[in-house]
Amino acid sequence: MAPWWRAVAAWQGLLLGAAAVGLVWLVAIIILGGFGAAPHAALLLRDVGLLPWVALMVAAILLLGWLTANGCMALVIREADREREQVQQRMRAGITDVARLYVLGPVERELSEFARFHDELTVARAASLR
Repeated sequence: MAPWWRAVAAWQGLLLGAAAVGLVWLVAIIILGGFGAAPHAALLLRDVGLLPWVALMVAAILLLGWLTANGCMALVIREADREREQVQQRMRAGITDVARLYVLGPVERELSEFARFHDELTVARAASLR
């Protein structure tokens, strides 16, 4: 796992925690401020005028998380493409080496042996015809 993945995972966790806190805050404002359930609660928990701002903050945090995920996905795809190309090059080189060692080498030896046999047969025929 690359070191930047851990940092991004921590960042995503932080964003998720912030979004959860924001949602809890929204619910608290709705319950405590909207219904007047706790007049002694802190102003940040009962001021209904904060609802749009808290909702905007939660939406911005979720958007930032989504943008982070998409940006990281683009990086991962690019890195995977680069790694795939490297693996394909190594695989092709390996196939070439194996083909040279187990196919081309033996075939060249057989063809060389056949050519030598053919040359000797030609000489033997010529000698027998004299």
